[in-house]
Amino acid sequence: MSNTSFHLSFYLLCLVLLWMALRGILHGRAIFQFPTVAAMLGLAWVVPQGIELETRPNDIYASETFWLYIAFCFLFIFLGFARGNRKQLRRIRRTPETALPRFNTPRLIIAAAGLTVIGQVSLLMMGGIDTSGMGGQWTGVITLYALLYKANGLGLCLSVLIFAHTGSRIALAIALVAALPLFSSAIIGIRREEIFDLVILTFGGWYIAKARFPSRIIVVGAFLIGIVVLNSAEYLRGYVASGEGNLISALLSPEVYQKFNYVDLEQGVASEVGLAQYDFWYMNETWQWDYGADYWNILVHRYVPAFLVGRSIKDGLKIDTLAARFRLGETEGLFSIGS
Repeated sequence: MSNTSFHLSFYLLCLVLLWMALRGILHGRAIFQFPTVAAMLGLAWVVPQGIELETRPNDIYASETFWLYIAFCFLFIFLGFARGNRKQLRRIRRTPETALPRFNTPRLIIAAAGLTVIGQVSLLMMGGIDTSGMGGQWTGVITLYALLYKANGLGLCLSVLIFAHTGSRIALAIALVAALPLFSSAIIGIRREEIFDLVILTFGGWYIAKARFPSRIIVVGAFLIGIVVLNSAEYLRGYVASGEGNLISALLSPEVYQKFNYVDLEQGVASEVGLAQYDFWYMNETWQWDYGADYWNILVHRYVPAFLVGRSIKDGLKIDTLAARFRLGETEGLFSIGS
């Protein structure tokens, strides 16, 4: 097969993603299930990069096996979720009604407020730490604050659920406070994860609490806009930084859509899928890999405090990896820890 022709397994991947996404959209509440969300993310993120890579004549790392591997990853996400869901439903049916949890609304409101306070305070503390001396990396206490900031999202989700069930104005106020940093980061910073967290935790929580699901037209529309946001983040950030407007005005501007091309993202082999292709090819060619040891080193680097245990003990916890030897020039070759 020539380098410029599409691999059959890439078509299989596209079919698997389309089937998983359409199944979720057409089956009502399945739109909130993880396989549906994963499939839509694959269609918005993996497929356009794959199309660009498949049309590049110098893409020597692509293979039938690579795309088949990704297709099976998504397929097993669906199969694993479906099996786990069936087991959970059987467990719930066997559970006596008296054993089911009873929720106390005032305590849930206190919990939502507490989570929001923890997240907001952590965000303030994190913003006051200078990381220039660490090369911009997050390590030590700033990583702790970053983790605790995630409590703000939990507070938002919980307060939205309480408000949807009870109409509590206190819960609504907590939700608005929790949403503020997410909204600011989404509208001004164009942080993709913040945008999706804000939408999913608010609208998704509301629909789930009301035992309803959004219109398919809304879902498809949000999916199409999400493709643009996901793959045009740099342009959107430049648009906002230039003072022309915010995220909302950028998405309402026809210029954004005129410049967007689903199959030409200009990322090439430097894209996430391109890097994954290289890792896959390199491991099959050289039979050298580390079984995720570099990820262990990242965990040690970020979460083990050297000022408490000592630098020698912290360094001793790290594993001598192939990627580290490449970076130090002790071994010839190129290698990355994957995407």
